[in-house]
Amino acid sequence: MILSIHIPKTAGTSFGDGLRKFYGSRLLHRFDIDHWPGFATPETIAIHHQKMIEFKSCLQQTMSTYDVIHGHFVADQYAALFPDAKLVSFFRDPYQQTISHYEFLSSIPETHDHRAVKLFHEERMSLIDFIRWEAFSNEQSYLLGKVPLQQLTVIGLTEEFGKSLDLFNHVFDTRINNEFWHRRNPDKSNDSYDIKAEIRKEISQHRAADIELYERAKEAFRRQAFPNT
Repeated sequence: MILSIHIPKTAGTSFGDGLRKFYGSRLLHRFDIDHWPGFATPETIAIHHQKMIEFKSCLQQTMSTYDVIHGHFVADQYAALFPDAKLVSFFRDPYQQTISHYEFLSSIPETHDHRAVKLFHEERMSLIDFIRWEAFSNEQSYLLGKVPLQQLTVIGLTEEFGKSLDLFNHVFDTRINNEFWHRRNPDKSNDSYDIKAEIRKEISQHRAADIELYERAKEAFRRQAFPNT
């Protein structure tokens, strides 16, 4: 079993499309996060708890039916259910990931039924408001959970998407290419956002854990992708 943790705005959708083409019906999508850190109300906790009970009741069927589980879920919760699974995730420069996520939420209609989206629009959040919003603070670290970075079989980088796919293909003997790579923001003309000093300062303060994680992820990626250098 491969567990692919899809951290928002890290090319996880493009990677998931590639997984779907290769694995077909052997791929299971799971989206367990109906709430985010800061939205852990009794109601959402109860819903998540019930989902996990239902999922645990069909573990054997899941293992026999699927080769890959891909989606938004906290890594350690699934790693505990599948102790022999291989873990995979993509990481992204937190400065870029934060801006990208803000732009993404801004593009979603305020009529969307997700509570976080509704609150985002109700509060008419500026970029700085979003950066300071605890609901999305250090989400790369949050989704990795208590799983040590070195436990991941493949560490991908959004900025090295093609080479990350090469690494995944080498490890798992697959044939996934970057034909599904696409920008989610059609208004951008390049792959990087220009970030003002004041915004970088805010992100440095409110995404410190993700910044530290990303630096370690870059080093780990280099070791995995270029072991002889």
